[in-house]
Amino acid sequence: MSLVDDIAQRQQRPRLGGWPRPTWTPRTNREPDATVFDEGDVRFLSEQMHDAEDVRTMLVDAADAELEADTLDSLGETPGKASYYRDYARTVRAACRMAQDRMDAAAPAPLPGRLDAADVKSHIDLVSYIERQNIPLRKAGHDRFIGACPFHEDKSPSMSVWTDGRWKCFGSGAGGDVFAFVMRQRGCGFREAVQVVAGGTS
Repeated sequence: MSLVDDIAQRQQRPRLGGWPRPTWTPRTNREPDATVFDEGDVRFLSEQMHDAEDVRTMLVDAADAELEADTLDSLGETPGKASYYRDYARTVRAACRMAQDRMDAAAPAPLPGRLDAADVKSHIDLVSYIERQNIPLRKAGHDRFIGACPFHEDKSPSMSVWTDGRWKCFGSGAGGDVFAFVMRQRGCGFREAVQVVAGGTS
């Protein structure tokens, strides 16, 4: 039985407090902007999602429902059914947001003493970091700086550094992000490079 069928059956059962929920049928005699679904449906759907793959699957389901609604609209028939599919797609997307928020809140925090590389990199200005290594850079565009590459005998500035955190030497072919720079500069591994950048060690 599909998840849609599960919800259809659920809608026909008495709800909390004893009041019945209208059956899960295409809308025909409702206002165009009214919705067939309510907050309980959003919560129910969100509780069926347990990981990122579930969320992706349901988002695809919502996209399929939108396409089905567009197809029905183009045929000019059963407008109530098309509206119903759109309601379903909106409900699924809201449930996906709720499920993702729940998963994000439950995600384990980094272990004590363990650095988050993405967080470390997000706080680093690569241009300033390289200049602190006594490597002069000069502006060569709205988001690009150039300077002599420290990793080979560079007679003319062949290293470019971009403000988005990338660098590239067009003489040696080396390049990457701030961690790649530190790894090449110090001959160290990735974890040590993260620690060096996080500690501001030059």
